[in-house]
Amino acid sequence: MRRSQLDRFKEHIRYARDFGSSIVATETGSLNADFSYNPENHGERAFKMLLESLKELAEEAEKFGVIVGLEGVSHYTMNNPEKIARTLDQLGSNNVQVVFDPVNLLTADNYHRQEEVVKEAFRLFGDRMAAFHAKDFVAEGDKLKVVQAGEGSFNYAYTFGLLKERKPFIDILMENARLDIMDRGMEFLRERYYLPSPA
Repeated sequence: MRRSQLDRFKEHIRYARDFGSSIVATETGSLNADFSYNPENHGERAFKMLLESLKELAEEAEKFGVIVGLEGVSHYTMNNPEKIARTLDQLGSNNVQVVFDPVNLLTADNYHRQEEVVKEAFRLFGDRMAAFHAKDFVAEGDKLKVVQAGEGSFNYAYTFGLLKERKPFIDILMENARLDIMDRGMEFLRERYYLPSPA
């Protein structure tokens, strides 16, 4: 299954420019074929497998002038800012960048320190962000429920302050948007983006 998915991704790389796209993005997956959480996702074995796969994709991306966009997720292999930076460093390819989704890196254990997580991400790979995913979260007991931007507790004023400073022209893509409130979400993001940056 892994081989099949790598070949499919490489095919997307080869044809991306024909569709007017310069980025083909992916999350970094799980040791479980159904992408469910596996505690070994965060271990060295999974990380080495990930690097092996990404080296192959980076080589293909370099041939076709396309960016491989990597998206970190707390329960997958590339699960925190440090692991994302380590992945980029070890690949050493300018054709591998980050689709930054800060909510994906939050957990029940760290969402109270969300500004620290975001600040660390910008410190470690702010210059390698190719796109930004906008969504939100609500804490429900020991889990975070993902919701549309503006419907939860994510600190957009703080994050957009850093984004405007470091990546002012980055594409912002809404995720987990609901058709009935999408306009409200877009207006929320516009308002937060154009607020003066917090001190």
